Amino acid sequence: MKEFKKVTVGFVVQNYATLNGKYICVGQEFVAGDQVDYENENGEPVEIDTAKEAYFPFEMAAPKQVVTGGLKFICPSCGCNYLEQILDGVHSIQILNIDEDSDFNYGEYESDGMVDRVQCVGCGYILKDKFDSEITENMEIVEWVKNNCK
Repeated sequence: MKEFKKVTVGFVVQNYATLNGKYICVGQEFVAGDQVDYENENGEPVEIDTAKEAYFPFEMAAPKQVVTGGLKFICPSCGCNYLEQILDGVHSIQILNIDEDSDFNYGEYESDGMVDRVQCVGCGYILKDKFDSEITENMEIVEWVKNNCK
């Protein structure tokens, strides 16, 4: 058998933050249950040697950002509205809302560090200034969004 589908039953856990009096989903993960079914392209059950199956992690699409005020980021590459700061090249913090005075609201995060760059969550587009240097400061982000996201 060349191709088959693996159907895993489970549930989704979503994380929410309060932003301007509204509850905004800032992240989600899929938690797999014990029920797993294998089927062919017609949806009929098939037997699979699971010992030969290579592990592949579940990936969940990020929820669309709901902007209730402030500036709105729009990625020039993919149109995504998610922006994140990458810290020390390892950790990231999602930016939920950008105020013009550079006061940011962030999603959940558990680490601190120096900002290496600011990028689109959807495609990794990196914000750069007019000198082609990566943006790291909040006021630079505000100016970039004002100038590039109409």
